[in-house]
Formats: sequence, C-alpha cells, structure tokens
Amino acid sequence: MAYHGQLSPHQQIKLVNTHTHTHITVQSSQGGQQQAQRSSYTTGPWHTPPTLWRTEAGHILRIEAQSSIVLQIQSGGSVALLRELPPLGDATVIGLDRIPDAETLEPMTPMAPMAPMEPMPPMEMRMGNMAMKMGDMSLQPMGINPPPPQPSSTHFCPQCGSPVQPSDRFCRTCGHNLNP
Repeated sequence: MAYHGQLSPHQQIKLVNTHTHTHITVQSSQGGQQQAQRSSYTTGPWHTPPTLWRTEAGHILRIEAQSSIVLQIQSGGSVALLRELPPLGDATVIGLDRIPDAETLEPMTPMAPMAPMEPMPPMEMRMGNMAMKMGDMSLQPMGINPPPPQPSSTHFCPQCGSPVQPSDRFCRTCGHNLNP
C-alpha cells in the first residue's frame, strides 16, 4: 500500500507500507535541484490510510498500524518521531492520493554473506628470461643460462689506463711494472 501527497509547491511526500515497515520519502525540488530524505519505521501493516496535517510548526503524519507512530515533518524535509499527537486545533488535513501497487517498489532483500576467499596462489612475474615470484622476491634466470663473461683481450695499465699487451712486463706509456 502506498500514498503520495503535496506538502508545498516544491515538496512532496511518498508513504509506502511493505507489511513490516513504513518507508517515508520527502522530496524537495527547487531551482533545478532535487533533494530527497528517506526514513523507515517498523510499524507492521497499516490498519487505516495515513493521515497528514499542515500546522504552523510543519506537518504531522499519523500511521495507524500494529505499532502506531506520529511524526513531525519539518520544512527542510527532516522527520522526527513524536511521543503523541499534538493539539491540532488550527491544523488542515492534507489529502493523500493512493498510488497503484505497481508503482511501489519492495525493498531489496539483503545479499547472502560472501564465502571467505581462498588464499591466492603465489604470483609470478616474467620479463625476458627473468622471473620474480612473490614470497622470495629474488630475481632468477629462467631456462637459458646466460653465457659466462668472456675474458677481455684488451688489457690496461693500472697506473695510467693506457692499453697494454698481455705479454708486456712494463707499461709503454708510463713504465709501470705490470708483473710485480
């Protein structure tokens, strides 16, 4: 069961009863902007249609159900629960229009809890002939072993850096002894 009403030229209220809950939406639209405030109360099924009054202090809404409630709706759209129905001597009853059941939306049922996730297998990253595995975080060559470094055929003097031959005993540039 659902009802709709006009609180002011720029503010509407929608009341929906879903057997156990009453859902209240106050929607304001002005200057190209829209704002909606929603409240939900556990009331059970309604015994009678809701009643809405306009007072100087705002709007008063009464829901008669297993758990009857009285609410005050402020001009900004906030909803406050009242302990009892206030005096309504100067109040005006606002008509609420019944909304066909096809236009009301039942609240979504909660999702079932998710099962715990299985531990992830170790991750591996490959680039060229290198691999990195999570856990040891070491780089290791894969498959093909790189060739061992070749000895350089060119030698240099440790003193001056000039090229020397493997058979030389002294540097030809500075005279440094290459075989001490």
